[in-house]
Amino acid sequence: MVAAYQGPYLPFGSMDAVELIREQLTECERIGVDLLCCPEAILGGLAHESDGQIPHDVAVSVEELRRLLAPLTSSPVATVVGFTEHADDGQLHNSAAFLADGAVQLVYRKVYPGYRTVIRAGTELPVIAFRGTVVGIMICNDLWYVEPARILASKGAAVILVPTNSGHLRNAPLDNRLRTRSETLPVARAVDNTVSVVIADIAGRQHGRAALGSSRIVDPDGALLCAANPHEVGLVASTIDTHSRPFDPRGWDGHTNPAVHHQYASISRCSTTGQASLLPRSD
Repeated sequence: MVAAYQGPYLPFGSMDAVELIREQLTECERIGVDLLCCPEAILGGLAHESDGQIPHDVAVSVEELRRLLAPLTSSPVATVVGFTEHADDGQLHNSAAFLADGAVQLVYRKVYPGYRTVIRAGTELPVIAFRGTVVGIMICNDLWYVEPARILASKGAAVILVPTNSGHLRNAPLDNRLRTRSETLPVARAVDNTVSVVIADIAGRQHGRAALGSSRIVDPDGALLCAANPHEVGLVASTIDTHSRPFDPRGWDGHTNPAVHHQYASISRCSTTGQASLLPRSD
């Protein structure tokens, strides 16, 4: 069984999430959850750089993270925790740690952190085996792109955990297109790759910003197994497929029609204006 913790929209700089996660782990143990996904940047908060918040102010090294998460290591439930990472080379990353068996087993760095940010993009999309299930991690904005989930699925991932932080809407109605995307993108990635997708978001408001509260669990057919109340903090949990399904080549075999495949490849080479050239290439 897996669960998503829809955490509160904590003030920037708060590390109160450690105790909140510990409480969720106690509940997970009670109901038989094996794997808990927590929101993006639940430790320290997600910096709104346009407001003058500085990611460096909440960034921690992996070694510092281990000390922060020490109160959680006694739980048998594996946990994914989002934080801002201060890497050994001085760069900052939006990261998520996979905590299991009393230790940080894996740190994933967001590969698509967005534009106009000091956060550097990660380059690796690792998977990890946990109790016989191959698990992959993406973070929030990664879900908008087809490549990360496809790469994780190609490595055998049966479950993709997606720490998310949607607390960036300032004075905007919560029924806008982002809410629709928060509901449909997990379905698209699940169906595209025949994987279960677990989204852990935040709920609430801070300084004129509101979160979508989009936590949910979607099965490999795109069926919604459970979803959080958008306005409430809490836990959603469900039993999911723990093993990859038999391979279905549909969607993976575009090369069988070279004309279409080459047009698609040309789109991936499009300019920053978003306009792709479909003219024949000379190379």
